[in-house]
Amino acid sequence: MGRVAIGAILTVAAIVAILLLLSGCVEKSHTPELSGRPKPYFYREEFTGFQLPFSESKFVKVGVIENRGDAGIIKVVMEDIFHGKVKNKEIRYIFLDESEEEEIWWAISGVGRHEIKVEVSPVSILYIKGKNGQDYIPELSRIDVEVKIREKNTSFAPPYRLWIVNNDGSSIKQVAHGNNEKVVPFGIKDDEIFFMQKGDVWILKDGSKKKITEYGNISEACLNPKGSEIVFTTKGKYFNEYIYIVDKDGSNKRRLASGSYPSLSPDGMKIAFIDGLSGDLYLMDITGDNKRILSEKARSRSLIGVVISIGEKFSPLKSISWSPDSESIVFEATGHQIHIVRLDGNQEINLTEGENPLWSPDGSKIAFKRNNKLWLINPDGSNEKQLTTEDVEAFDWSPDGKKIAFISSERDIWIIDHDGENKIQITKGENVYSLSWSFDGKKISFASCPKFKGVSVNINFFDEESKFLLFENINVDVTVHLYTKDKGKLVWSGKSKISSCMETSSLVGERLKIPIEDIEKLKEARIAEVIVHTGRGDFKDEDKV
Repeated sequence: MGRVAIGAILTVAAIVAILLLLSGCVEKSHTPELSGRPKPYFYREEFTGFQLPFSESKFVKVGVIENRGDAGIIKVVMEDIFHGKVKNKEIRYIFLDESEEEEIWWAISGVGRHEIKVEVSPVSILYIKGKNGQDYIPELSRIDVEVKIREKNTSFAPPYRLWIVNNDGSSIKQVAHGNNEKVVPFGIKDDEIFFMQKGDVWILKDGSKKKITEYGNISEACLNPKGSEIVFTTKGKYFNEYIYIVDKDGSNKRRLASGSYPSLSPDGMKIAFIDGLSGDLYLMDITGDNKRILSEKARSRSLIGVVISIGEKFSPLKSISWSPDSESIVFEATGHQIHIVRLDGNQEINLTEGENPLWSPDGSKIAFKRNNKLWLINPDGSNEKQLTTEDVEAFDWSPDGKKIAFISSERDIWIIDHDGENKIQITKGENVYSLSWSFDGKKISFASCPKFKGVSVNINFFDEESKFLLFENINVDVTVHLYTKDKGKLVWSGKSKISSCMETSSLVGERLKIPIEDIEKLKEARIAEVIVHTGRGDFKDEDKV
């Protein structure tokens, strides 16, 4: 019996030893060097171009990578080509086993067409996979960092703001705000500011807001030139749309027609709109009577391009614009063609190619966009002229027709004379998305959504033999110090934590957002010091911001 007991003990001990040995092998397998050569094959299941008509950001499926060789790391370089320029670039490192496939998705932003360029290649990289919660990086010997201060709209409760500024850029004043409640101004008359917020129409006077409607789904609104009535569009059942009119105090509301995109004539007596059934351009009296068709050329509803409010449908829509004498209408027809039609219906001409036409208040010019630049043309089709060299997101004529306010691609407001001279910048860094002139031309109301600033830190990890490391399931604490030149003064500090560099070697600085009260300090930042804290000590590197 004793021999049996001893044998049993020895057997158990042997099993334990084997398990310990196996566990050691498993632990070693957490840090293999992948010496095989993967053969990545990249193919697209969809088209290469992505069109963003309204959404400012969208996740798109870029394509699929298939590994037709040994297991290994594949490097993926993606570029977002927007208007012929590289808007964004990202590098990912992806581990693919034999015969494994990986879908590649990427977030793109900016209204318009994007071309996605992708390059894939195999790389020899040391891949470290730790246990969950592991707090050190084996074999780490040094880091290389690149630090950038960036701007990004926050996706949670963005701070929308409504402002008033003089037409020379002086006396800028915030008059309203809302978190996650977009504000779009559409008129200023006397001391009253008319704007959209949360799907309803509001009036702001002497700092006090008053809601005029109670719908919650109004998509567009415009102010009668007399300043006494508001025309707006709301959605009914089954997604159909109706045009209403209401006195500015909220009384005397009545439905005028089934349709959308209403545009009031300068004399305040007629409304041009898109019929809800046919999609044709129609005309009616301000009472809703005498409806009749003006043009069938708008049938494709290409009029949805909006001028004074970027990416929004509601505004005083400027893709339907009246001549000052209220006798003709310029509009964007099918195929981005600009047409003029007379109210008597006897004449309709194709003026030129472009988008978002807007008749000047003095009647002498029509402004429009072509290839994102601002252009002018005479109503008879003569003297076509490019006004700006920079991209323009939105624009609006001053009431006297002598100036144009526009929102640049950088989302700042500029004012330029109608002859292209005397361009002045009104705002800087406010991320403006909508604007509207006052009736007297002395002020501009605009809406903005300030960007949050953050710190983006690209960290490359290396072992003792200078091999590039990728890892996952390993917690790494990172501290970023921002200094003035020559590290003379500490400007700002922030801490973050990453646990995986499996698909990218970058610490994307979402956890390193700069508090609003510290944003001004970033202007002084010139040098960044990054410290990676691991179980084997701290590793530092510096970079110019």
